[in-house]
Amino acid sequence: MCAPNQEPQVSEEAHMTADRQGRWSALAALVRPHRLHLVGFGVVSATGGLLEATFLVLATNGAVALAEGAETINPVGSTELAMTTVLALSIAAVVGRTARRPLSADRLIQPDDLDL
Repeated sequence: MCAPNQEPQVSEEAHMTADRQGRWSALAALVRPHRLHLVGFGVVSATGGLLEATFLVLATNGAVALAEGAETINPVGSTELAMTTVLALSIAAVVGRTARRPLSADRLIQPDDLDL
């Protein structure tokens, strides 16, 4: 028990934990109004990365196959694709990546949305 005019003793570890939680709660308070924008940004970024990776794998394997004179490639595992399919999928990946551009971060989060 503490005397009436004394503050209770708090361990340094408990004080540090409370301070750390206070910082996270402050960050959460700033981010909370923008959760939907942040989730949208994550989805758009992941989609763009997947399309970019798809294009790079297909274009690289296609170029190597063309240099060797092959008419098919095996980009992943035992999947076999004809060169026309590789070309069509590469173009689709580039078009998808380009079409995704209007959804990028600078258009998802407008300066007016930020409450600074």
